[in-house]
Amino acid sequence: MTFKIKAADLKRMEEGLDILSAQRVRLGQAVGVFNEALVCARATLQAAVDDYNQKGRDVRAEFENVYRALEKAYAERSEDWKDGEKGTAVKEWLDTLESFPENIVDVSLDEFIHELELEDLVGDDPRDDFKDVGQEPDEA
Repeated sequence: MTFKIKAADLKRMEEGLDILSAQRVRLGQAVGVFNEALVCARATLQAAVDDYNQKGRDVRAEFENVYRALEKAYAERSEDWKDGEKGTAVKEWLDTLESFPENIVDVSLDEFIHELELEDLVGDDPRDDFKDVGQEPDEA
C-alpha cells in the first residue's frame, strides 16, 4: 500500500477546511461584536466599580473616625480599669473594630478580560498547518 492521500480524499479535506475557514470568518465577526459590547459593558461596570470604591473609602473613613473616638475614650480610662475584666474586653473589641475596615475591599477590574482574540478561542487556522502535512510522507 502506498502512503499517499488520494485526490478524492484530499479534495474532501480541503473542502472541509474551506467550510471551516468560512466559519472562522463568521466567528471572527462575532468576536468583533462581542468586543464592541464588552467595551460598553466594561465602561458601565467601571463606573459602578468607581462608585462602589468611593463609598467603600467613605465607609472605611467613618469606621476609622468612630474607632478613634472610642480609642480616645479608652485611653482616658485608668490603668486599673484597663487591666480589669471590662477594660480587657473593651480593648479586644477595639482591636477588632480597628481592623474591621480591612474587610471593606476595593473592587478591581484588572483581572477581567479587556478584549477577546479569535485565536484565544480556536487557535491558529488549521489550513496553515495543513500545508505542512503534504500529500505523502516524503512531502512532509
